[in-house]
Amino acid sequence: RATTLVDLHGLIQATEPDWLQPQNAAASPSRPSAQRMLGVDDSPFCSALTTSYLQAEGINVQVCRDRQSLLERLSRDQYDGIIVEAGCSGAEQMLEALTGPSSSYRRRTLATTHRGALRNCEVPAVEPFGRQQLLEALVQLTTAQ
Repeated sequence: RATTLVDLHGLIQATEPDWLQPQNAAASPSRPSAQRMLGVDDSPFCSALTTSYLQAEGINVQVCRDRQSLLERLSRDQYDGIIVEAGCSGAEQMLEALTGPSSSYRRRTLATTHRGALRNCEVPAVEPFGRQQLLEALVQLTTAQ
């Protein structure tokens, strides 16, 4: 049975971003400096969730479902970073290509691990349902560039 869930945190964040901030703003992590991200996930639910988190932070997110779409987008546009779901079809090959020595995305690639685990790739990985973890990983990714 399908059930609709309301992301109250996301709604509050979108309408009143400062309301949920801790009183000591210096203790909170900075915002990701990324402006354009590309997500690769063949699960519409997971990609919509990750996309909503990033859009609430003002990040423009494009989503593709497979390796071919990824290559087409990368041939046309530049992105500040790429997020690949480790459980999608061909994820390990995509991650290896994105993090290879000749790739400009070598240090700008992040993996989410909701449906899969990474075996052979040295890529930072986070659970996509952990909004705060995802944002912290993006902050580290964008400051390491």
